[in-house]
Amino acid sequence: MEIYHGKLMELVSIEKEYHHSYLQINLSMDQDELLFWEIDHETAENLRAATTFDDDKYMYRLSFHSWESGENQYISYVTRTYREQSDKIYFSCSKEYKNNLSAIKRIYDSSKLHSLPFLMSKIPGNDGNNEAAEKQRQEQAKSGHHSLAWFSVAVITAICITLVLYVGNSDLIKTVFAQKQYVNAVSKEKVIRVESQKEAVEPSVKKQAPTQHSITKFFTLDLQKNSSYSVPDGYVALTFDDGPSRYSKEIVDILKKYHVGGTFFYIGQNVKKYPESVQYTHKNGFVIGNHSMTHPEFTKLSYEKQERELLETNQLIKQITHEPVRLFRPPYGSIDNNTRKLLNNHHYKMVLWNKDPRDWQNHDPKKIVHYIKSNHPSGSIIILHESEAVVDALPSIINYLESQKIKIVNLE
Repeated sequence: MEIYHGKLMELVSIEKEYHHSYLQINLSMDQDELLFWEIDHETAENLRAATTFDDDKYMYRLSFHSWESGENQYISYVTRTYREQSDKIYFSCSKEYKNNLSAIKRIYDSSKLHSLPFLMSKIPGNDGNNEAAEKQRQEQAKSGHHSLAWFSVAVITAICITLVLYVGNSDLIKTVFAQKQYVNAVSKEKVIRVESQKEAVEPSVKKQAPTQHSITKFFTLDLQKNSSYSVPDGYVALTFDDGPSRYSKEIVDILKKYHVGGTFFYIGQNVKKYPESVQYTHKNGFVIGNHSMTHPEFTKLSYEKQERELLETNQLIKQITHEPVRLFRPPYGSIDNNTRKLLNNHHYKMVLWNKDPRDWQNHDPKKIVHYIKSNHPSGSIIILHESEAVVDALPSIINYLESQKIKIVNLE
């Protein structure tokens, strides 16, 4: 729950009217104010992916904090609470959202909130027929706010400590994904996605030369930066994390069937379990990247331990493919200065992402496909995970991307 000098900002709902997006917020300072905040569509969709208002199980508090994560990208978070449990869910936001958030932060008198042009008491165009519904929403928001008042007091100290620790380590951007198969993932913080501006660098695209192992050809995009969140417009990269697994062969076979690229980020422990899947992926012409040995949060490791995670996995993969591994995706997207130094010293390229359908959470092929269709996939690095839901969704994803004339590439 976000508390900033006595302010609380509860997210009540996310609305879309007349091609405009709004957050309905209950802002508590010297008194409660139920307002609509007009925001850009992309930030609204990122928040929509992070929240659910289908029932009254969860309450959401918007953070007053946001920061630039690099390359003109901004991050904020929403705190989801249920009874005595709370989780931070990070999401990417626009510069406009960041600036408007700062404007709200600077106001301490609720009577001055209406001076902000992006805040309003009702959505423009709503007529009197909506007044009853609006009143009902206000009552629900007020009731929800009071129901959490006791909880706010209980966690103020913990939140303050968390904020102090965070400020003291501004390099740290925790993009933690809850993945139930990894019990060693100790953090409960979850990121929704890290969006990126499209890279202006012209793509270096080449057909993969056939080798003694490769039985098909794929377009390969040679990444021009040491750290990439996205690819140029007209291209898309489908990336698959946390393998190899029992689903690896099925995913490879689908990609082969459609003659499209794919990039796999493998965990060393799983490489030991499924070496035949590593060989199968490699011999069919797909790129394999490093996703660490045990899937730890790198920011909690020393340089030496991070290096061990990287090199042990690299050695395991190389023993099977007989080729060096040059791509790395940090578990949870969590990195620090040690990670950057490590990748530079060993000449790795770091591959992050800018589209996340959260397949690890919803396990619903239709929702995965819907997310990709509704979130401008051109120029995206899409993060997926090896699962039955992804296997079921993959043909529809590929068909849609190809219908949009977007080329699906390997990364290199």
